[in-house]
Amino acid sequence: MAQASTFKGAIYRGVGKIDIVDLAYPECGDDDVILRNLLTGVCGSDVAAYYHGGDDGMIWKDHEFGHEAISEVVQIGKNVTGLAIGDHVFPNYDKALRDPMRMATVGGFSEFIKIPRCEVGYSVLKIDNDIPLRTAVLFEPFVIGTRAARSLAPGPGKTAIVFGAGIIGMSSAIMLNGLAVLR
Repeated sequence: MAQASTFKGAIYRGVGKIDIVDLAYPECGDDDVILRNLLTGVCGSDVAAYYHGGDDGMIWKDHEFGHEAISEVVQIGKNVTGLAIGDHVFPNYDKALRDPMRMATVGGFSEFIKIPRCEVGYSVLKIDNDIPLRTAVLFEPFVIGTRAARSLAPGPGKTAIVFGAGIIGMSSAIMLNGLAVLR
């Protein structure tokens, strides 16, 4: 099957404006991988950027955006190890593009993402292909809830209250319960 020369990319243009544009299909270098996005969650920061502006959430005007993606490996550079075509991965939002200022503009709402100097366990995290996509796409928000729970230094005799039953609140409560804090 011939590779397309372009793909659809979602570009954040500012408050109330997102464009779907044709972008040049990326070249896969020896140390890179190309991912096809399978499913991407909509983060609260994406919604806030649309309605109020993206700078506070590091969603920059005129950039691709979306960072809660589960993607499939479609091309692998000859120096990349630990991946196979068809593997599901999470593009590690703050490391995928090797630019922490691009953590919310990884390109999860576009069709493809190029991961430069790809390292499994750093720039991409493998996700078991048997995990349903609608479950796997919760990976990133669950990590945020887990970090929140751990930041409380939970332990015996401590109590925590979680306000809000969104995915972050639920994942925080699950982790706190798992750490025997909520009883």
